[in-house]
Amino acid sequence: MKIWLIILIVVILLILLILSYIARFAFNKVLKVTKRRDYFDEKYLRKRYIDGNFEKMKEYNQQNNYIDVNVESIDNLNLYGRLLLKSRTKFVILIHGYHSISNRLLELAQFYEKNDFSVLLVDLRGHGKSEGNYVGMGYMDSFDIEKFIDYLQNNYGSNIQIVLHGFSMGAATVMNVIKNNSPLVKFAIEDCGFYDAKKELKYKIRHDYHFPATPVYEFTYLIYLFKTHHDYHKFKPIDSVKKTNIPLLIVHGDKDDFVPVAHAYKINAATNSYHKLLIIKDAGHTLSYKTNQKLYEENIKEFINQFIK
Repeated sequence: MKIWLIILIVVILLILLILSYIARFAFNKVLKVTKRRDYFDEKYLRKRYIDGNFEKMKEYNQQNNYIDVNVESIDNLNLYGRLLLKSRTKFVILIHGYHSISNRLLELAQFYEKNDFSVLLVDLRGHGKSEGNYVGMGYMDSFDIEKFIDYLQNNYGSNIQIVLHGFSMGAATVMNVIKNNSPLVKFAIEDCGFYDAKKELKYKIRHDYHFPATPVYEFTYLIYLFKTHHDYHKFKPIDSVKKTNIPLLIVHGDKDDFVPVAHAYKINAATNSYHKLLIIKDAGHTLSYKTNQKLYEENIKEFINQFIK
């Protein structure tokens, strides 16, 4: 065998070895759950709550009498949620984001409770008390949220009214759920969601870890598919909003560097149901409520007044 051919084969094998190593690193960082946040991860929450609210939210949480909610996913995972029962007719399901925690949304839980809603705080698969070792990227999570909707219907009847409110990956989850046009869901809010799972993961690999998105993403995806047998590859929330007739409030911060604000404009342009775009000035990723609480709440109330009886 000619020496140049041997060298070429060695170089190709070396490149594949390096790519597989990088892809496994990216997989472990991006898609595998290696550590779960505590419900009151102080450093994490102080940055995300409205200034001065951390202790108030701890106290609010302690005062609540939650009902434990357990449902089984389509792939046999035990999923956990906490229901704060205020009303037997009006419910909001709050859905946290990627590698986050349900207590991240306690401020909004308090807001909805004050507006006479029961609040279901869910732990997405791989987070909190829910089983799972890998993130669902909003795709598998959407099937999980449908299970929680079934729980509410089975326990409180078919005349209930549900609001879905999700953040980041939870927002992508919401967009995939509403394509089914459940008559129970009266409106939905997606806050800083991405319009395409593949594009978002490529952006994260490039932005956070400075790897070439192609072919690292493709190798990472193959590892995920092998490990989970779940194919989120073609999951595009932008396709889901084209199919919905459920009203949608689209919220995004104009300083979001995790899911760029361009995603919101694309989702807004694609949505066929009644929808409104709310861009919060100077807000980073999932920080729109913290940045402009008044405007955020005014827009939620506008949708409540329009679509909740």
